[in-house]
Amino acid sequence: MSSCEARQCQACLVYHTQKRCPACDAAQRVARGKPGAELEKIIPAFFADDGCGCRSYARKMDRWGVEGCRKRHAVIVKRLVREASKVPVIRLLGPVNKMVAQEWVSRAIANAEQERTTSLTRP
Repeated sequence: MSSCEARQCQACLVYHTQKRCPACDAAQRVARGKPGAELEKIIPAFFADDGCGCRSYARKMDRWGVEGCRKRHAVIVKRLVREASKVPVIRLLGPVNKMVAQEWVSRAIANAEQERTTSLTRP
């Protein structure tokens, strides 16, 4: 790729000319205390589907922060269950139980809260 050619990062969809995506690198550096990033760590990898929009929703959750995600807990769970039901592998295994989704979202928020608190007390 020449220095004039821009390519689109498949993870974040940002166009750039560098070898590594600067947007993804920046997102990884500031992922502490981010509920969406924490939820991505919890959800099993085989749930991933390129067309589900989960990464962009996780980034939205990160912008909402811990408190915003607490307020939207039921909405996040509903979307998680709905999107998971569209993935063929999940349909074979059965629907994602609402209780499991609630646990994943609650744990992601708690992990983000803990990470946020820990990062504030680090020297």
